[in-house]
Amino acid sequence: EFLVRSADLLARSTSVVGAAVGAGGLPSDLRTYYLEQSGAYDAELAEVASISPRLGQNELATFEALRGSAAAATLDAARTVLAEPRDADAACGAALPVAVAAHDSAAAELVDGLHRLGTEELRQGDAKDQEQAAEQVRTAVVLGTLLLVLAGVVLAVAVIMVNRLVRRLARLRDDTLRRAEHDLPAAVERVRAGRGDVLEDPVVRDGQD
Repeated sequence: EFLVRSADLLARSTSVVGAAVGAGGLPSDLRTYYLEQSGAYDAELAEVASISPRLGQNELATFEALRGSAAAATLDAARTVLAEPRDADAACGAALPVAVAAHDSAAAELVDGLHRLGTEELRQGDAKDQEQAAEQVRTAVVLGTLLLVLAGVVLAVAVIMVNRLVRRLARLRDDTLRRAEHDLPAAVERVRAGRGDVLEDPVVRDGQD
């Protein structure tokens, strides 16, 4: 992203240099535009450190080679002339240190190189983003699977416990009904008949809860 913007800013700034010779000097308004775009270009290049983790060693080496190339030196020489302090209304840069054709060729070389690097930066950034997205998807799938397995285990344990509780309650109900409907009436009848009886305490067979 920084490199693509740098290439665009460089193309904008260098596009007006030809007017310095064709018009006998660069008018003040074009000089202001040139310096603004050149300054923004320098600022973008300074930000390249923030993207260095997204570029490989080869790309970084290419970037440094571009900054130290003869083409970059040609543009710097032209900027030195165009950036010289001038009166507000005076034109400047009529006597560029290089021919306009050589300047434009150097600018095109740098712009093309920066564009290619910027494209590679975006490609590598997209690849890294896609890998991160894929890793997040894999993590989500693993976590989702673990949660489903855990939910299945919890559900199975819950079903087992509920079934055990239902069976215990059913046995307790059966025992209670048997004692209320059979054992207790039989004991009462034996007492009425004078035989006496002792009703045994109920035995809890399914735990102490």
